Amino acid sequence: MHYPLRRRNSPQQARRGFTLVELLIVIVIIAILVGLLVPVVMGVMQNARIAQVRQEISQLENAITAFKTTYGVEPPSQFRLYDDFNLYLSVDAAGAGTIEDTARIKSAALIRRMWPQFDFTANRDWDGDSDISATEAYILSGPECLVFFLGGIIPAGPGLPNLNGFSKDPQHPFNDVGSSREGPFLEFAASRVRDNSGNPGFFEYYDPLAGQTNPYAYIHSDDYEFFDPPTNIGTLATYKQSEATGSYYKKNTYQIVSPGFDGLYGYGGVYEEDDAGHDGSIGHINFQYTSYSPSPGTGASDPNRPDNDNITNFAPAELRP
Repeated sequence: MHYPLRRRNSPQQARRGFTLVELLIVIVIIAILVGLLVPVVMGVMQNARIAQVRQEISQLENAITAFKTTYGVEPPSQFRLYDDFNLYLSVDAAGAGTIEDTARIKSAALIRRMWPQFDFTANRDWDGDSDISATEAYILSGPECLVFFLGGIIPAGPGLPNLNGFSKDPQHPFNDVGSSREGPFLEFAASRVRDNSGNPGFFEYYDPLAGQTNPYAYIHSDDYEFFDPPTNIGTLATYKQSEATGSYYKKNTYQIVSPGFDGLYGYGGVYEEDDAGHDGSIGHINFQYTSYSPSPGTGASDPNRPDNDNITNFAPAELRP
């Protein structure tokens, strides 16, 4: 008996392609998933970068502690350097009682504490211009002080700066030669040590955030009032816990501030951990203005302040509103 043969469908015949509607649905679903995932991934990446900056700030604090253990003082946030060291002992050309002369006196006192046998009759050509005169003097700001005291002397020469600490010669610690040295107290990332201050040869340290335009701010407690209030958002600024008490954060040590992703320090002033109207976690803030420029008015708060993404050594998170 013969049975009719059944034709078996080939794989090609059994497979049916996607319709246009089905393809559109798949594309929409993928787009929605990407839209949901991208903010999550970006948030994770941003938190990782913030954690990296916070870790580096902790390393800076450890280096400052090591410096103090060695020399008995924390690095200052204002310091005067002369080519002719004898000028430490002379009235500044600007005249006694000026800010410049005050910096000279403080610098000379710090040198005596750190290096009691310092030779004030010596000299050093800091900028390498072969000119040693009364006009060759530099005020180091906080960011410059951070690199100078934690890194040490930078020998002249091309390429990335070579931070090689201070000479152990008690009379001539600023010598850049000799194998017997103290420091550096931090292993700086050389590519982020840059001289953008206008002081030739005196460098600042920039955080690892991509495209950072301002260095780590460093303000020692001796200078808190000098930096409070700042004149505008481009200057270094000190942070207080409240306007009523005037008490500064890290009141007996120092403040370190990364300008964050926007590269701006902000206004400084009062930073309050105020949870009212927020989500119950610490680290939220209520910035208050006093007399800053530009200013929206005394006592007004601003949720979009440049400070809002700053990363510091005194707050548990960014200075977010």
